[in-house]
Amino acid sequence: MRQCVKLLQILLTSNNILYINSSFNFKCIKMKGFSLLELSMVVTVMALLMAGATAGMKILDSTKLVATIKQLREVESAIFNFDDKYGAYPGDFSDAHRYFDDGSDDICGTESQCNGDGDAVLEVGDKYSSEVYRAWQHLDLSGIIKGGYSGVWGVDDYVMTSPLEGNLTLISEDSLGNIIKLGSIVTIAGGTSDGGVLYPDIAEKIDQKIDDNKPYKGQVRGLHSFLGGDKGSETSYDSNCFLDKKYNVSHTTSKACVLAFILY
Repeated sequence: MRQCVKLLQILLTSNNILYINSSFNFKCIKMKGFSLLELSMVVTVMALLMAGATAGMKILDSTKLVATIKQLREVESAIFNFDDKYGAYPGDFSDAHRYFDDGSDDICGTESQCNGDGDAVLEVGDKYSSEVYRAWQHLDLSGIIKGGYSGVWGVDDYVMTSPLEGNLTLISEDSLGNIIKLGSIVTIAGGTSDGGVLYPDIAEKIDQKIDDNKPYKGQVRGLHSFLGGDKGSETSYDSNCFLDKKYNVSHTTSKACVLAFILY
């Protein structure tokens, strides 16, 4: 003999389900199972939904990839336009305070903070006078780009973000010269975009669209991403971005790549 105990829950028995009605009287009813046809229809619908979601993600990634390439070209053009107008790279401009501040020091900081040193090398400095972050502010204050950049490390918007992931830093690298670096910031004191944001196959696609598809030469260079620690130690880097002078496209377990876009 079955008994239905008066508890506020659902009880399952073999081919039966116990349910509660509005007056808390329990009834046991016979439930009909799903047919094979019904189950196959459910599986088919789920498969279609998953396929649609995957296709949607690929379209989204492709859109972000195109937007990132367009952004790199636009930033390059903005930097050269600034150079044509002021005779210096943004950030390195040694007369920026006179052009961009109204004398209050409230727009671009003091002269020593706002001005670059004019040596044609974009350098990391202290929090308030780092050329790599004043560069974005100089571009903004000149009207060549818009973004409301603070020019100060860690304060509000101080770098341009990438549609794909990560951000862009304008900086000089010893072996490359002045570059636009696409990566993520992993250090805390005047850090730049050294952290990985791209899988090797995505890095290769960007390089292929802009340049020569080779990580070691041309205008676009692939760099191993910085993991943190001592920058002079090889163990501080994810060495999976490229292998034997080719992007390591079979590597899919980490975003091992940073890209450098050389400003010729």
